[in-house]
Amino acid sequence: MATLPKYKAWIAVTVTLGDAFSSYVEPRRLNTTLIGYNQTAETLQDLLACWYSLSSAEQKTSDKVTQLVDIATQIRVRTC
Repeated sequence: MATLPKYKAWIAVTVTLGDAFSSYVEPRRLNTTLIGYNQTAETLQDLLACWYSLSSAEQKTSDKVTQLVDIATQIRVRTC
Protein backbone atom coordinates (compact mmCIF):
# COMPACT_ATOMS: atom_id res chain seq x y z
CA MET A 1 0.00 0.00 0.00
CA ALA A 2 2.98 2.31 0.43
CA THR A 3 3.54 2.42 -3.35
CA LEU A 4 -0.10 3.15 -4.16
CA PRO A 5 0.30 6.97 -4.10
CA LYS A 6 2.85 6.65 -6.94
CA TYR A 7 0.19 5.11 -9.15
CA LYS A 8 -2.71 7.35 -8.16
CA ALA A 9 -2.30 9.54 -11.22
CA TRP A 10 -2.06 6.54 -13.56
CA ILE A 11 -5.18 5.01 -12.07
CA ALA A 12 -7.05 8.26 -12.67
CA VAL A 13 -5.75 8.50 -16.25
CA THR A 14 -6.65 4.88 -17.00
CA VAL A 15 -10.17 5.23 -15.62
CA THR A 16 -10.68 8.49 -17.52
CA LEU A 17 -9.50 6.95 -20.79
CA GLY A 18 -11.79 3.96 -20.28
CA ASP A 19 -14.75 6.24 -19.64
CA ALA A 20 -13.90 8.37 -22.67
CA PHE A 21 -13.71 5.31 -24.90
CA SER A 22 -17.05 4.01 -23.59
CA SER A 23 -18.61 7.42 -24.13
CA TYR A 24 -17.33 7.44 -27.71
CA VAL A 25 -18.39 3.90 -28.60
CA GLU A 26 -21.83 3.69 -27.02
CA PRO A 27 -23.69 6.46 -28.89
CA ARG A 28 -22.32 5.27 -32.18
CA ARG A 29 -23.42 1.70 -31.52
CA LEU A 30 -20.19 0.43 -33.00
CA ASN A 31 -20.58 -2.92 -31.30
CA THR A 32 -24.02 -3.48 -32.81
CA THR A 33 -22.82 -2.31 -36.21
CA LEU A 34 -19.84 -4.67 -36.15
CA ILE A 35 -22.04 -7.58 -35.15
CA GLY A 36 -24.36 -6.80 -38.07
CA TYR A 37 -21.46 -6.62 -40.52
CA ASN A 38 -20.04 -9.91 -39.25
CA GLN A 39 -23.42 -11.62 -39.59
CA THR A 40 -23.75 -10.27 -43.13
CA ALA A 41 -20.27 -11.49 -44.03
CA GLU A 42 -21.10 -14.96 -42.67
CA THR A 43 -24.35 -15.07 -44.62
CA LEU A 44 -22.58 -14.07 -47.83
CA GLN A 45 -19.93 -16.73 -47.22
CA ASP A 46 -22.71 -19.30 -46.79
CA LEU A 47 -24.27 -18.10 -50.03
CA LEU A 48 -20.94 -18.44 -51.82
CA ALA A 49 -20.50 -21.94 -50.40
CA CYS A 50 -23.98 -22.78 -51.67
CA TRP A 51 -22.98 -21.56 -55.14
CA TYR A 52 -19.81 -23.65 -55.18
CA SER A 53 -21.73 -26.70 -53.99
CA LEU A 54 -23.87 -26.60 -57.14
CA SER A 55 -22.87 -28.64 -60.14
CA SER A 56 -21.80 -26.85 -63.32
CA ALA A 57 -25.17 -27.62 -64.86
CA GLU A 58 -27.02 -26.18 -61.84
CA GLN A 59 -24.85 -23.04 -61.91
CA LYS A 60 -25.97 -22.46 -65.49
CA THR A 61 -29.67 -22.83 -64.62
CA SER A 62 -31.33 -19.45 -64.60
CA ASP A 63 -33.62 -20.49 -61.74
CA LYS A 64 -30.67 -21.18 -59.42
CA VAL A 65 -28.88 -17.99 -60.44
CA THR A 66 -32.03 -15.95 -59.93
CA GLN A 67 -32.64 -17.55 -56.54
CA LEU A 68 -29.11 -16.79 -55.31
CA VAL A 69 -29.22 -13.24 -56.70
CA ASP A 70 -32.53 -12.65 -54.89
CA ILE A 71 -31.01 -13.88 -51.62
CA ALA A 72 -27.94 -11.66 -52.10
CA THR A 73 -30.18 -8.69 -52.84
CA GLN A 74 -32.18 -9.30 -49.67
CA ILE A 75 -28.94 -9.40 -47.69
CA ARG A 76 -27.83 -6.12 -49.24
CA VAL A 77 -31.16 -4.41 -48.57
CA ARG A 78 -31.17 -5.64 -44.97
CA THR A 79 -27.73 -4.16 -44.29
CA CYS A 80 -28.47 -0.72 -45.76
